[in-house]
Amino acid sequence: MTTYPTHLRSGAGTPPFERRPNLYSRRCGSGADTSGAVVVIADETKVVFAIYEGKPRAGNDPDELGPVYSAGTGGPLAVPTGRVFVRLAEHVRASEKRREFKAAGFEIERAPSYAPHTAWLVPEHGGVAHALPALADLERIPDVVHVEPQLLMGRALKSG
Repeated sequence: MTTYPTHLRSGAGTPPFERRPNLYSRRCGSGADTSGAVVVIADETKVVFAIYEGKPRAGNDPDELGPVYSAGTGGPLAVPTGRVFVRLAEHVRASEKRREFKAAGFEIERAPSYAPHTAWLVPEHGGVAHALPALADLERIPDVVHVEPQLLMGRALKSG
């Protein structure tokens, strides 16, 4: 598997997420066989991330595999999706940085109309294997003030 960062930040002032080297995730569609998974997390588009212990088996598509992180050693598990949120200086529209994002290997997936100085980016290729190592490239783009990878966590219900 690709070399991934040992720590990820998700939001200003929050403790970093730590990589769990004994776990890996596999991205698959809903309805896929996830037997043996420790946890299964779905995103809003019905993509499923199944978390497994150990090392990936031969035959898995490398673009579907990814790392697993946790908020501290005993914290909830989190899976990076490959999507990255960027915030620019208030006077800069995300569309103005399209060329620089492309040079870093990303394209704009969506720029909210209510916040044109922000955007969700996706890697042009390579998924999470490209996105996480390239976070520093995005941070170096002039006028970029915040870069945050999307991390999915399983839902936790509060006991009442």
